Amino acid sequence: MPCGARLEIGWIPVRKRVQRDDEVHAADHLDVIVKLLPILEQDAQDEILREELEKRGWIRQPDGSLTKTFGDALATLPAGSGTIRLAVEDDASVSAEAEVSGTAREEDIAAQDAIGERAAAEAENKLARAKQDAMAGLVQKNLDRILRVEQDLRAEVAEVANVTTKRSLQRRAAELGAIESMREGRAADGSYELTITVKT
Repeated sequence: MPCGARLEIGWIPVRKRVQRDDEVHAADHLDVIVKLLPILEQDAQDEILREELEKRGWIRQPDGSLTKTFGDALATLPAGSGTIRLAVEDDASVSAEAEVSGTAREEDIAAQDAIGERAAAEAENKLARAKQDAMAGLVQKNLDRILRVEQDLRAEVAEVANVTTKRSLQRRAAELGAIESMREGRAADGSYELTITVKT
């Protein structure tokens, strides 16, 4: 009797290959609060802040927000807010394939379909793992993109906050009387100092 695999009459080999494709999307952000002393009415001080940002290339949008691109990230200061959101997002395509083999009676379509369903389930499992891996990669990529430009944004925000504070103090001093002198400098800890002498 010869050795080897043998199929009984009426049974056929069945091989099902299934491919699944999908997209993953990751959006990440960092919030930077613009800290200002309450020197003027909030609306007046907010307008000074926005003017200073526009001088540095921020663009006023139809909804009243201001935006500026830092590297691959978009910074947005919503209307009426004191918090800038630095945001990035990215997409990736993922795919997975599974192949399952078996045997079934030639007339048993349900058994043949079951082999296809096993292949589909395996492909879905592989796709789920591939999506998790792709998402982790996108999140890390987004984090790296944010970290590359975070200091640029923070430096600009600090500069704008100082200028806004100076202008606000000047306006407030002018409301109190005639400004006799104004002296700018740095404190011992390196912070910005502004001394205004007002004649009332």
